Amino acid sequence: MAARTWYPGHMARARRQMQRVLRQVDLVLEVRDARLPFSSGNPDLGSLTVGKRRLVLLNKSDLADPAASEAALRQLRGGDAAGGGAGGGGGGTVPANPRGPQALLTCVHQPKSIKQLLAAALEACGAGAARAGVTLLMVAGAPNTGKSHIINALKQAAKSQGILPGEQAFNRRTVAGNLPGLTRQVQGFQVCASPEVYVLDTPGVLQQRIRSEKEALKLSLAGIVKASIVGDDATVAYLIGLLRSEDRHRRTLEAAAARLRDPTGGRGGGGSGADTGRGRSVQQQHQQQQQQPQADAGRAPQQRQLLRIAEALLHAAAEDLPAQEWHPGLEDPSSSSGGSGGGALLGADGQRRLALLLEALGVDPLGRDPSQRAAALAGVLRAFRSGGLGRWTLDHV
Repeated sequence: MAARTWYPGHMARARRQMQRVLRQVDLVLEVRDARLPFSSGNPDLGSLTVGKRRLVLLNKSDLADPAASEAALRQLRGGDAAGGGAGGGGGGTVPANPRGPQALLTCVHQPKSIKQLLAAALEACGAGAARAGVTLLMVAGAPNTGKSHIINALKQAAKSQGILPGEQAFNRRTVAGNLPGLTRQVQGFQVCASPEVYVLDTPGVLQQRIRSEKEALKLSLAGIVKASIVGDDATVAYLIGLLRSEDRHRRTLEAAAARLRDPTGGRGGGGSGADTGRGRSVQQQHQQQQQQPQADAGRAPQQRQLLRIAEALLHAAAEDLPAQEWHPGLEDPSSSSGGSGGGALLGADGQRRLALLLEALGVDPLGRDPSQRAAALAGVLRAFRSGGLGRWTLDHV
C-alpha cells in the first residue's frame, strides 16, 4: 500500500513555528502515546531537535500494558528513539544515557508521575542550578497524545510544591481535549516561578507520510489520526483482526471481560472463570444462579455496555466463517460508513467479522440504519480508547 498522507495546513505552520523558536528552547518534551511508543513517535521531530536535550514521555501509561511499558523504556533509553512499547503508569528516575533520549512513563491521573516529570525536566535543563534568565521547555508530539493535559498537570504539580505562586499564572490553562488537532498554534505558559520556567505547547504534528496501512490503522485505533482518514469500519475490523492474530491481545480482552462480569474478582462467591462450580456444593451453585440476575441488575449501565462490547468483539474474532455464511453486499466499499477508503481497507473477512460484531450488538450489519451503525462502531472505539477493554500495547516491544 502507498504511504498515507494527513498533514493539514496547521501542522505545516506549526512545524515552521517550531523551527523558529527551537533555538531558544532548553529542553524538548516529546509526548507519545504509551500504547504506541514507536508508531506515535515522529522521526521528523528527531531531525528538528538535533543538538537539543530531549525527554520522551510515554503518556497515557494507565492505558497500556505495564510490562511492555518497561520494555519500551529500556529500548528508548538504549538508543532506539524511534521505537517504543506502552505505558505502565509509574515514572521513575531518568538515567543519563548518551546513546538514547531520556524517557519516562507519565499519566496525568497519577500525580506522582507528574512530580517525577517536573523534577526530571528541571534537572535535565539545568533549571535547578544557579542560572540567569528564563528556562524554556517545548512540548511536542503527535495529535491527541495528551500534550496540553501534561502542561496543565505540570502547573498543578508546581503549585502543589509552592514553586508556581499566583492565581493568574496558574489559572491560565491550555486548551485540552480528546480530538486530534485541537491545539492549532504554538502557545506559551508559565509552569514554574522559582526557577522561572515556561513551556511552549505546540499543535500535534505527525510525520508527513504514514508509512504503511498497518501503521495508519494503529494510529486510528488509538485516536491519533482523525476517523475520516481511515474510517471507523476499517479501524474496528483491524481491532478484531488483532484479537485473531495475537494471543496477547485476546488474553487482555478476556481478562477485561472477566473483570467486568465480576468486579469483585470472585470474592463472596461467583467467580468469573470456567471453573466456577469447582469446589462448591450443589446448593451453593444454585444460590449463585439465583443471585446472578440481581448481580446483573446491580452493574452500572456503563459496565454492562463495556461487557457487551467485549463479548461481541470476542465472538466476532472467534467465530468460524464458512463461505456460505457470507452476507452479499458487505464487500461493497460504499457500504462502509466509516470514512475515506474504509471499505477498501476491510477485505472480505474483515467485513464479515464486522457484521458478526454488529449483529452481537443488536445492529443491522447491512447498514439500513447508518446512524445506528455509526454510533455502534464509535462506541466500540470509545470503549477501547478509554481503557474500558483493558490495557493494550499495540506496538511490538
